[in-house]
Amino acid sequence: MDGDIWTTARGSSHPLAQLEGKPLADATVEIMLGPKNRFGARYFQITLRDRAGKASQPFLLALHHSGPYPSYNWIEVINLGFTEREIALSETDLENLFRYLSDLIPSGGHMMVEYISGLKRTPRERRELPHDHRSTQVSRICQYQVECGLVQKMPHLCGGLPPAGAGSKG
Repeated sequence: MDGDIWTTARGSSHPLAQLEGKPLADATVEIMLGPKNRFGARYFQITLRDRAGKASQPFLLALHHSGPYPSYNWIEVINLGFTEREIALSETDLENLFRYLSDLIPSGGHMMVEYISGLKRTPRERRELPHDHRSTQVSRICQYQVECGLVQKMPHLCGGLPPAGAGSKG
């Protein structure tokens, strides 16, 4: 994908343009739209621009799809990795990030998040990760802390069971 053209979402009619300028980690969100895959989902990246105007390297790579039926509306976070030391997202920042993304998904849609390999780790460190998905920070945020509004909660996509009393919204 490196050779493909990426363009800013700023000023476009794409739903992801709504995230442009949102505050996150003492910076603002910038969205780069990439090519569509063979199923029509558009790749996108998120970068942060600090107060001095310096943009970070992309730290999130994902796909966004929308369509006429509820299940056609989804976001898949492929890689949540921090490529630069100056990007430090707190748990609150990650919660806000996932709230921003979930707000784009209408009722009946879903979000899938790859939550283990995102933070840069060596192969050995990945092997030593706990196999219990609930012990990862991103999984905890997705399942138990982010209130997804009208988005249908699908915790089984994170490999787990919903907390007692949790169910689908929509």
